[in-house]
Amino acid sequence: MSHPTRNAFDSSAGDPGLVHRPKPAHRRAGFTLIELLVVIAIIALLIALLLPAVQQAREAARRTQCLSGLHNLILAFENYESAHRSYPSGWLDSGNVCTETLNFPEPAQIPITGNQVLALTTWTMPDFWAWNALVLPQLDQTNVNINFGIPRLDSNNSCTPIQQNQQAAQTKIDIFICPSATLPNTRPGNYGYSTYRGAAGTSDSNGPRYNGMLYRNSAVGKRDVTDGLGQTIVVGDSLFGFWSDGYSCCVSYPDAQPQDFDFHATNGPINLFTFGSNHGQIANFAMADGSGKSISKSVDHTIFRALQTRNGRENVGDNF
Repeated sequence: MSHPTRNAFDSSAGDPGLVHRPKPAHRRAGFTLIELLVVIAIIALLIALLLPAVQQAREAARRTQCLSGLHNLILAFENYESAHRSYPSGWLDSGNVCTETLNFPEPAQIPITGNQVLALTTWTMPDFWAWNALVLPQLDQTNVNINFGIPRLDSNNSCTPIQQNQQAAQTKIDIFICPSATLPNTRPGNYGYSTYRGAAGTSDSNGPRYNGMLYRNSAVGKRDVTDGLGQTIVVGDSLFGFWSDGYSCCVSYPDAQPQDFDFHATNGPINLFTFGSNHGQIANFAMADGSGKSISKSVDHTIFRALQTRNGRENVGDNF
């Protein structure tokens, strides 16, 4: 009796010699929640570690750019001296008593010493041109058309701005602005900012006034510097101002030794900023020898005071 032949590929027939094992379950590719949280934590830690370094690198670049700008400014001063036999005046006092009050659309938040913030709401501008306006030709800013023969403000018409000079003053000139400056985006009166001021000298009540390099109607040159060109500040970092504003032109050091470096004072409606910066613990300066120097804000105030005079006979050496 013949038996039917079983097809070797017939899986319907049972075979005690074959064992059917279930297929192993395959794990799906991807992160578990815990792994994802660990990755996120590592990324956040790396960002926290790297961000300060990136910010420091950017500030270092801005600080270097600021020094380069100051170097170009002092070159403009030297070219002006070659043409006029003196540095430009700190500001030109025209005798016009007109002033213009500017209102900030929003309070300008200016950081000053001691982690304080000064909220500026108004600014008073006189009819005095600052040194910035005088060196525009030396800075190749020939497109800024100032008529020094007429005032900026019309005393015969309620001190309203005269159009030609107002348009000039509204020009934004980048070399007058430190790259690290924190300034309102909306400019009051649309006037151009400046964050550099000249050294007018000391303001002792019992001593000489205006013994610096830039002051009212000054005509000072290198020939007048007896303290050493490399030990005499011409222009330096400041926190706020306008390049066409005579009140923004300069800094004079007060009688009392200030406890803070970049402090702020007021004289009636006028805001007076001293030297200061957003460079952390240093500020940049252009010296009378044409060099740019970074000076610590913790510098001895007696030394810093001496650096702002041209003929005080102080011996500061290289202690700054």
